[in-house]
Amino acid sequence: SQASTAARTARLPFLILALAAAVVLLLPTVASARTTRPYEGSIGSFLQENPRSLALDQATGDIYVPVSGGASSEIQRYTEAGAPKNFTAGPNAGSNILKIDGSVQNVAVYRAGGPLNGDIFVTENNVTGSGKADVVKVFGNEGALAGVLDGSGTSDGGLPEVCGVAVDQSDGDIYITANNTKIWRYTPKSPTGAVDDSDFTVAGTIGYGCNLAADSGSVYTAVESRLRKYGPSQFVAKPSPPESGTVIAQKVTAVSVDPKTGEVYADKGDHIDVLDPDGNRLYEFGHAANFG
Repeated sequence: SQASTAARTARLPFLILALAAAVVLLLPTVASARTTRPYEGSIGSFLQENPRSLALDQATGDIYVPVSGGASSEIQRYTEAGAPKNFTAGPNAGSNILKIDGSVQNVAVYRAGGPLNGDIFVTENNVTGSGKADVVKVFGNEGALAGVLDGSGTSDGGLPEVCGVAVDQSDGDIYITANNTKIWRYTPKSPTGAVDDSDFTVAGTIGYGCNLAADSGSVYTAVESRLRKYGPSQFVAKPSPPESGTVIAQKVTAVSVDPKTGEVYADKGDHIDVLDPDGNRLYEFGHAANFG
């Protein structure tokens, strides 16, 4: 029902943003003559009450839902209509669930072409028996484990408290937040076989925020009600203070980027502000009646 959906989304601002970005709920304001599409409705309800975030596969429309709880976590996959979509390989073949050993916060789908195309990147904390407490696991689109990024390619030698992952679909770079103090950029070389840190050139910047979005070499984070932007030149082999991000908007709880236009979607709670890459407001959509 609309009431139950509103109750869930009110508890989870990121879910609001990701759902909005996934199904493009466009409610034009008077100032937004550029779009005329009406409100298009909901994709329906997920089985779980509290997904940590959502990710959209730009090629297929599939939606990935990380859910943490109990001894393990999982990634659930749905079609753009909200129906479960099963994996065809790996230990969870025949279900729409990828079982994760530790806890998971974020997921991203790689659609920049090349050997990694279609791969699913998952942040995983407290991995039992892994030798590394926190990693980013990489799954093929069919569901089989393709490799693990453990931070050995970073100047810190690890990814403690890893929580954010995003793909820049314009150039294929992958961004990972670790220890809530650094954002690492993984630039693919020519990955073959099992994916690991050696398949990437790694650089980083002093920055934070588990909710990441990336486009055209820049990274956006939403944390402490501020939207920060990190430019390409701020990523170096061994990042050190001071913090480098630039605040381009206020009162933002989550962020996403349209990979086709570069427009930045900033969640303001009861609506979405759509910004250009420098933070200039273009238009808005949504309404408190829809978002709770």
